Amino acid sequence: MKRTIQRGFAMLGLAALLLACGREAAAPAPVSQAAAPTARPTTRPAPTPTTAPTTLPTALSEEDLEARWNLQVANNKGMEISLMLGGSGPHAGTYAVTSPDAICGGGLAANERDSVWATKFADTASEPNEFSGLKFTAVIEEGKDESIDFSITISFGELDSAAETKYELMVMGDNLVHGSGMVTVADRGETATLLISGAAADGSQVEARLECLSVVRIR
Repeated sequence: MKRTIQRGFAMLGLAALLLACGREAAAPAPVSQAAAPTARPTTRPAPTPTTAPTTLPTALSEEDLEARWNLQVANNKGMEISLMLGGSGPHAGTYAVTSPDAICGGGLAANERDSVWATKFADTASEPNEFSGLKFTAVIEEGKDESIDFSITISFGELDSAAETKYELMVMGDNLVHGSGMVTVADRGETATLLISGAAADGSQVEARLECLSVVRIR
């Protein structure tokens, strides 16, 4: 079945996923009935105590979600980035960066089945040949650990300036394609590894390994 363009746009709307969260609580265990006595008791047996049913929690408010997010960010341990950019361009080569401020976000998508991942790394590097930024989002289908629906932007030079050079890979649905590739996610709960293999829109080969030293859970 072909993926739709709408799913691609849903991936770009990752911020909206931070505001939707719900949990379910298990129903209280049933109270067992006392067995009938085999002989007439000398005293009336004490009634079996019962427990009032637990009230199911409601969806977290935006304020609760924000507080939970801020707590996770405060305990964030950062990310290790290993990047290889192929080709014969001015930025071809290998790069290794450890950023204590970079955040790996992961968790359930809004449909409560798939998982969504997002990372962002930004540096103050100003030299044109310096690796200065990475933005990444991906949707992993339920029951799988890899996806071909993702977007990654790799930047060199001063960010948000005329000197910034970007290499972009975008595969979202059948009609939104710039470059090619695949993403593999190894989710270990508190940590995760994101592997990216593909080619940018200009044909440059891209291999990246993102080691999430902690994961900020979106849902």
